[in-house]
Amino acid sequence: MSQNAPFVPRLLSSSLRSPTRLRTKKILATCFCGLAWSTAAGALACGSSKKADESQPKAKASLEEDALEKALAEKREARKKKKAAEEAEANALAEKIDKLTSLPNKLPTKLAKACDLAVENYDGFMNRNLSGDGLKKWKEGGSATTLKTFKDGCMKGSIESAACQAHALEQFPQELARELHNVMGKCTEKFKNGVPAAG
Repeated sequence: MSQNAPFVPRLLSSSLRSPTRLRTKKILATCFCGLAWSTAAGALACGSSKKADESQPKAKASLEEDALEKALAEKREARKKKKAAEEAEANALAEKIDKLTSLPNKLPTKLAKACDLAVENYDGFMNRNLSGDGLKKWKEGGSATTLKTFKDGCMKGSIESAACQAHALEQFPQELARELHNVMGKCTEKFKNGVPAAG
């Protein structure tokens, strides 16, 4: 090399000496970068797809859980409303029975007389509320045993309880006909000692 020639680094000088070689390196570098980007993008896309696939069953399970909870809540609410309606109906019935089981304005002076009136009104109640074969059997003698049993029970109570039964049977509403046993029992309970029971 001539002592007067300028200093040029080997790589730069070789590049200057070989432009084709430099272009080849640029092309390879570009291809490598493109391949690397494509691979990374593909991996990212695959990762996103995998996450999406995994999230779908979770989303479905969440929707099913929400639907189940909603259905259970609706059932609980329905049971609550039904219970409230049943309680309201029971309270209304109890109030009607309590109102029906009251004493007449004038009480009989003898228990036997009070029970005779109760038996008479019991027979009238059955004649009003029975029909068909039931009424026929009652009128043809089927009433004898029932009325005797009723009077025997009446004679074990007080004048007030017998008067309550007679009074209730006389004004018994059709809608409460099925509550006959409860009404008679309520009279006995309220006036078993001759005076209204406390509470």
